[in-house]
Amino acid sequence: QRESATPEAAARALERVYATDVSAELPAVAHEALVLHYLDDPAVPFRAAQEVAASLPRARLLPLAGRSHVPRGFDLSRVAGLVRAFLASEGAPSLPASLPPA
Repeated sequence: QRESATPEAAARALERVYATDVSAELPAVAHEALVLHYLDDPAVPFRAAQEVAASLPRARLLPLAGRSHVPRGFDLSRVAGLVRAFLASEGAPSLPASLPPA
């Protein structure tokens, strides 16, 4: 991240992320959703994940033990396994064989 943007550009991008509120749109999400969140996330409180999951009609909230904001190397395979299991479960949205061009 430090090599991909200047500190000023990164700060502007982060401001836009925090200024974006899609909470009113969450109840319209028709598919199952998996919400993963570390219990001791130092950047975003776990309560925020609970609120997102409560707003999604078909959400599964999966608390992750740890003090991290994003999965790190030590946890990548576990998190990837949880996502794969969710996608393989009944009711998860099916993915197209190929995506249309952007």
